[in-house]
Amino acid sequence: MRSNRLLNSLGIWLVSTIAAVQCFGDYSCSNDMVISRREIDAAHNKANSYINNAASQRMYLSKIVYNGNLNSESDSMYYWFITQFKADQRNVTTTYYLLTSTTGEFLGVISTGDYQDIGTSDTWCSPY
Repeated sequence: MRSNRLLNSLGIWLVSTIAAVQCFGDYSCSNDMVISRREIDAAHNKANSYINNAASQRMYLSKIVYNGNLNSESDSMYYWFITQFKADQRNVTTTYYLLTSTTGEFLGVISTGDYQDIGTSDTWCSPY
């Protein structure tokens, strides 16, 4: 009877631990861009660090509110974190943005397309 209780407790702990860790895969965008798991993970860590720092210093996140055009999506509030994708050593051709909530929850990835400004013709990227 005791071993069953121990196994149940271990199972609940394991499931809750797995749920707390976010795992990312590669993302594919409709403009033929692929963003690696490592790049998304790095951007997410940067976002969490920024949000935690802003919260501890009572800073506002208004300067990173995304208000572009996401394929006629509803006007939801997103916060973005920039990571640039470089095609060569000199020029940044495509930029992608990792979108998060104010709590640092990963909401998705958008891409601006080649040589486009954010908010012009952004597209959602999906797991690859």
